[in-house]
Amino acid sequence: MAERAGILAVRRAARAEARAITGRRRIGWGLTLLLAATVISLLMAEVAVRLLQLPDVRRTGDGIEPRGEVWVDPEWRLPPPRAFRLDPVLLVDHEPYFEAPVPVAEHAGKQFKFRTSGYGLRRDSEISVAKPPGVIRVLVLGDSQTDGQVDNDETYPARLEQLMVARGQAVEVLNAGVTGYSPQQEYLWYRERGVQLQPDLVVLGFYLGNDVLDLIENKLDARVIDDEAGTLNPITTPAAWFSLHSRLVLLAKYASRDERVSGVLERVGLVAPPLVDQDRLARVLRECHGCWLQSGKQALLAREYPAAAEGAYGRLDLLVRLLERQVAAGGGRLVVLLIPSKNQVEPQDERGDVAKIMRLMNLGPSSRRPG
Repeated sequence: MAERAGILAVRRAARAEARAITGRRRIGWGLTLLLAATVISLLMAEVAVRLLQLPDVRRTGDGIEPRGEVWVDPEWRLPPPRAFRLDPVLLVDHEPYFEAPVPVAEHAGKQFKFRTSGYGLRRDSEISVAKPPGVIRVLVLGDSQTDGQVDNDETYPARLEQLMVARGQAVEVLNAGVTGYSPQQEYLWYRERGVQLQPDLVVLGFYLGNDVLDLIENKLDARVIDDEAGTLNPITTPAAWFSLHSRLVLLAKYASRDERVSGVLERVGLVAPPLVDQDRLARVLRECHGCWLQSGKQALLAREYPAAAEGAYGRLDLLVRLLERQVAAGGGRLVVLLIPSKNQVEPQDERGDVAKIMRLMNLGPSSRRPG
């Protein structure tokens, strides 16, 4: 009897183990099927997003400023949207042969003429793509500080050309600045459109007031520079590579910045609330033109995300080295021009405004959020 009982116990244990193994296999197969179904669904969604004519997400805001209609001053404007064309690599570029008056209260005429050449440069005269014999060609890359909120002949690239021509030099200084550009877009502009201009000298205009910000948060992900350097790939860095190259991720990112979507996400705790009270920020944007966008915003994000700011400087170093290599391959030289912010150039004029911004934006030394 004891022997029979032992045999039965062994059989029961064997059956239990078999059931456990079967259960684990079923769970394993279930998880495998779930993972496969998820991957297939994401791939199908990615294909659908790329094939369907969905609204373009590249002209959305960054989720930090309130809607423009609540703060934009009619006496202070940027070039109209039709002054820009969408580009699959650069996101946007100047529309060629475009001309329009743009209100700017500080300009002598209370407005300036925004005008582009056939190549999309801020220039009144046309150029040949191939560099003319005997001409020194300077190409200036940059954002709105280079593009200029002034007439074409008043921008600093134009002033440089005027000065050099007056000294008897055969020179062209081409203004390739584009309002709203980040350093990564300026690099890509040179790669896509600047190389064929055969410049002898390339000037990268780096604005100290907000270009570091653009390497932290921008519509064109700054990791495009890492991708250019070959440090991102789908094997060793799959998440970063996918988020950079996926149209679906891009769509989800900017959809989350819609007020209706972001409000729901905030209530369920999936996204953090805005860093700055939107009513106070709208007041700052109305009362102190440029103070927030030209320096205050960068100061806030650098304070809140110091690791990201530090990473931005590292990425800037990489970007300059990549650009320098490309310029040298074309026989040219690269110069980095550091453009100071207004409060650095005119500290007396700006001190009161900056102090007001610091108070309204909670940028005092004791105001940092915990965590």
